[in-house]
Amino acid sequence: MKSTFLHRIAVGCLATTALLAASTSSAQPFPNKPLNMIVAFPAGGGSDVMGRLVAKGMGESLGQQIIVENVVGVSGSLGVLRAANATPDGYTILAGSPLELIYTPLGVAAAKNKPEDMKMAALVGHTPIAIAVRKDLPVNTLEEFVAFAKKADKPLSFGSTGVGSLYHLMAEKALQNAGAKGLHAPYNGLAPYLKDLMGGTIDFAVVPLVGPVLGAMQNGQIKAIAVAATAIALI
Repeated sequence: MKSTFLHRIAVGCLATTALLAASTSSAQPFPNKPLNMIVAFPAGGGSDVMGRLVAKGMGESLGQQIIVENVVGVSGSLGVLRAANATPDGYTILAGSPLELIYTPLGVAAAKNKPEDMKMAALVGHTPIAIAVRKDLPVNTLEEFVAFAKKADKPLSFGSTGVGSLYHLMAEKALQNAGAKGLHAPYNGLAPYLKDLMGGTIDFAVVPLVGPVLGAMQNGQIKAIAVAATAIALI
């Protein structure tokens, strides 16, 4: 079911500060050593799963190892800064998303990166965004969720990738349109709050339908009650 209050967003990209500017010569063709791929969120999340898949294919194509490094913090800002401040020789790339590249610097005061710090390099795929609830929350549709949230004895708890992050704002907007209140629990990435959603520690969350989220749904550990929009994943 589509929700009208959640908008189309971009959820995954491969960016570089100098990939296209890397020098090549007959003596040392590019690449002649392993590349470093930075993921700005914890292992097990959507960006990490996508990044590692791309790293495997890139490594096979280029004939060099792609070393994946998870640099976590400030809603993805720390990972972006690590990539942006790396030696501009084309050997450091970022498997991230506009969540940390655009939304974080615009909405999180502690973020030090800027949208113009990175350059997009390639497009990977598309991922829908959904509202998911813990498996024992007595709702199965968006309408039931709205009704339940309005009459709940206490605010529904929800997780996101950090204060001011896109998933935080989307969840707050959902509650606002429902005329209900919520209790926000900020995390440093998707994997930690997905774990708590599966364990029933939090009531709901906005999640990308990718990797471990799909597995949790198929195993009955969480329920997706509404698809927000088709999101563009960039790599």
